[in-house]
Amino acid sequence: MQSNNKPLLSFGILSLSLLTIMAGAAVSPALADIQNSIKGAQPTLIKMILTLPAVFIIPTSYCIGKFSGGISKKNLALAGVAIYTVSGCWAFFATDIYMLLASRAVLGVAVGIIMPVAAALIADFFHGEKRMRMMGYNAAFANFGGILATFSSGLLASINWRYAFLVYAMGIPVFIIAMLFIKEPEQTKNFDKKAPRLKLPLEVYIKALPGFLVFLGFYTIPTNIAVYLASAGLGGPKEAGYAMAFSTGTAMLLGLTVAKVRKKLGRVYVPSIAFSMLICHLLLGFTSSVAAVNLAMIANGYTLSMSIPYIMVKATEAAKGNNVAATSAVTLSIFIGQFFSPIVMDTIAKAADVHRVNFNFQLVAAATAFIFIITVFRSFRHSEP
Repeated sequence: MQSNNKPLLSFGILSLSLLTIMAGAAVSPALADIQNSIKGAQPTLIKMILTLPAVFIIPTSYCIGKFSGGISKKNLALAGVAIYTVSGCWAFFATDIYMLLASRAVLGVAVGIIMPVAAALIADFFHGEKRMRMMGYNAAFANFGGILATFSSGLLASINWRYAFLVYAMGIPVFIIAMLFIKEPEQTKNFDKKAPRLKLPLEVYIKALPGFLVFLGFYTIPTNIAVYLASAGLGGPKEAGYAMAFSTGTAMLLGLTVAKVRKKLGRVYVPSIAFSMLICHLLLGFTSSVAAVNLAMIANGYTLSMSIPYIMVKATEAAKGNNVAATSAVTLSIFIGQFFSPIVMDTIAKAADVHRVNFNFQLVAAATAFIFIITVFRSFRHSEP
């Protein structure tokens, strides 16, 4: 395995992460205005503006993991960024909900390429403690991209909801950086296309499963935050953008410390992630104030910054060198959770005949409390998280 610490290579790889995790949620501050502007569109279709990319991320990521062996990772990354930029900005010209959703579908294809390739490049070039550190930086850059996107889209949406989609033009400088600085790893150059394909160990999928659970809960926030703030009289699109930027800002800063935090917390590292997610949704579900929202966003930032790098590292460690397939499995898990989040929550709320926005947060809090107890129990049975 290669170990290459050149700053420009690292910067080139990490620049890809600016476009990944928050790609779907970037325009969440504009959601309420889109709902008011596009007459006749069902609320579920409006929410799918955020979640539909996941539907296309899932099969794309699967294909990347299964069939990309021997294909240039650099070229895959550049193709993904180009598609991302065009499809993201295309939504600006949408004349109805279906054209808007079509652009989001293509955006999902782009992220399905970029996200596993970016993580696989880190796994190819770094190992051991350096890999954990770089995965943390990967999360930090992803959340920094989220800050830029959600903050900017909130401001742009206050002018007109269409302008929120121009945030995807950030793909242009990323394309240039990636083209200049990313190198092709030796694993790709030396790939034997005639060798039999090794089956991905079941352990990789087990290690990837928490990504599904984290994003099943997390995505109740971007899909509901604008409506939640409006209904509670706490603000509009701009304030929703501030809230999401506050969360991703916290995640960005903490992402730089992942390796140190994991080492310091040891066996309670995983329970701390579940606890922060519990606190976030308790605050949003049972309180209603600006202070409570801010505290919830800090807790949410901790959850995101600590969970994704850890899951990626554990999956690649279990993959025995098949890094693209492992990171694709984690990507699948994350975005399946993202897609099913509003479907599961809305189905439960409808069955219970409850129409309060904060009911979604209360559901996640109850489920997370159960998971927190399990992680605490497991932490006393294992010396390592």
